[in-house]
Amino acid sequence: MASTRAIIFRGKVGRLVYYEYRGRAGVRSTPAQVRQTQATKDSAKRFGQAVSMSAVIRSALGSVLPDDTDRRRMYLLNKKLYQWLGGSPAHQPGGDPALSVIRGFELNPATELPALLRPAIKVDWRAQGPVSLSLPAFIPSNDIRAPRGAENLSWRIGVVSCTVESPSRVRKSFTEIIDLPYDARRQEERMISFPVNLSPGELGVLVMGLRFFVRNPAGPLEVIDPKWLPLGLVGGGYYYL
Repeated sequence: MASTRAIIFRGKVGRLVYYEYRGRAGVRSTPAQVRQTQATKDSAKRFGQAVSMSAVIRSALGSVLPDDTDRRRMYLLNKKLYQWLGGSPAHQPGGDPALSVIRGFELNPATELPALLRPAIKVDWRAQGPVSLSLPAFIPSNDIRAPRGAENLSWRIGVVSCTVESPSRVRKSFTEIIDLPYDARRQEERMISFPVNLSPGELGVLVMGLRFFVRNPAGPLEVIDPKWLPLGLVGGGYYYL
């Protein structure tokens, strides 16, 4: 005696895909293809550049950043660099050689450097270098807010540069660490110079942070509470192509 089986169509018609699964017929649709506009492509390129520059900067400032794995800091820096890149045509990133969009940006959302530090920090950044940082005279216990029991503090200053178009590696990187007692003795003005000479198409930033150490029977103990780990981008420059 003859018998017949149901005919199941398999294949694709337009965006519909016909198939068989465990003897049953099924149909599903393929994702719609979305064409990217030029503006979308440009935005994606800028975002990629911003993420790459952020990674390069953070990797070079390991002794300055309290925790380089902090994703909040990573996302904030990505966003600021993306904002700067979008400020002008690609051949003049940011349209802002002094990086005013980024300068003063706080890398630690839990606190702000100006909230703890009274002395005004001055940075002289010139494309042809060098970069100079001026720390005015100050009295630590009067001019710097510190956690209870603080007996020492440490200035952490880092300068790093990278290319904007292909920011895959650090071009130049320098770090300065100044350890001081937290007391009422006057600290004289300091001028620190970094030999950073930007080449055309390079971006450079100067980051400053503070670390505090409190009294402890076994020796000074570093404070790790985020509200006492200020970290700010206090200067920067871009050398036009």
